[in-house]
Amino acid sequence: MKKLTVSVAVVLAAWMVVSSFTPQVMAAPRLYSMAGKIQAVDPVHNTVAINIPEGRGNFTVAGAVSSHATLKMNGKAARLADFKPGDRVHVKWESTSNGHLIDMLVRG
Repeated sequence: MKKLTVSVAVVLAAWMVVSSFTPQVMAAPRLYSMAGKIQAVDPVHNTVAINIPEGRGNFTVAGAVSSHATLKMNGKAARLADFKPGDRVHVKWESTSNGHLIDMLVRG
């Protein structure tokens, strides 16, 4: 019985050590998809603000454009500088600890 207790204790201790070094699996970020109108574009700082109608009010999605973001105008690749305030766009973004991160911006 004493050997069994020691064996269980050793296995439990080994599991605790191994699990403390195992990286935790993070959930994939939630990606939001909405349509709205661009309020502001700043290609120098790589940011954009989009006004999204929501119920009786508006919601603003503003933040940095991801380095791997999809930017398109009329089905063709575009640069952030090609977008202008007033453009109606479809935007995909995620909320991060640093704010909104724009993953896709499409006009037309």
